[in-house]
Amino acid sequence: MAALLRALGLAWVFASAPAAAGDGPRDLPERAGALLGSMKELGQQYRDLQFRRGGMSAVARAAAADSTAQRLAAYREDLARLSPQIAAGTRFATDLGQFLQKWPDEGAIRQDLLDDGWGERIQTEITSLWLQVPDTRSAWKTPFPLFRP
Repeated sequence: MAALLRALGLAWVFASAPAAAGDGPRDLPERAGALLGSMKELGQQYRDLQFRRGGMSAVARAAAADSTAQRLAAYREDLARLSPQIAAGTRFATDLGQFLQKWPDEGAIRQDLLDDGWGERIQTEITSLWLQVPDTRSAWKTPFPLFRP
């Protein structure tokens, strides 16, 4: 039984390796989708803080905004490096260019996170970009599609 499980595990590793090894232009949307998916989740975690029981002090909110802005800015820089490789003239390339211009640095991102909307503007733009590209990150999938968590 253990040998069978090892064999299945090795088969899975070897079967998934070629798909992850691609570095051509066809995998650029997938890489952008993974970055945007991570940004979307990070932004949502920050936005969920406003509903904490007991609220947040101004100091705690500023610390959370600083941390989130730093991480979002790092993802933004990764997107900026990918941007020149994405086919020009597509809607995604145009929207990504506008996003990169509108949110040029960590300070602009932090400003939006600290306003009354708790980062609603940047989160909306990240989500609209994310919906335009495939997000191929692995995620838990239920074996019973009718009963999704």
